Amino acid sequence: MAAIAAGTRAAHGAAHRAAARSYIEEHLTDPDLGAAEIAAAAGISERQPSRLFASDGTSVPRRILARRLHLARSVLSAPREPTVAEVAVGCGFT
Repeated sequence: MAAIAAGTRAAHGAAHRAAARSYIEEHLTDPDLGAAEIAAAAGISERQPSRLFASDGTSVPRRILARRLHLARSVLSAPREPTVAEVAVGCGFT
């Protein structure tokens, strides 16, 4: 919030990017997670998440996929051996 209060364009972008990343982390297992939901949660236009992640060299779907794959790898490396279907559902894949 301090970044938004500072009033600079870069600070706004950083704050919105942080809000978008946070929302992705909190809703990673939701199979319907997408730019529209992220934008609504961050209070920005539906196009803005694409711009924010493009500045990081990625896209919204790629960011979501990367985080889901990271989560799936963590689940698969746990001592318990879940089925592929359990991992897929638990990580937001359809």
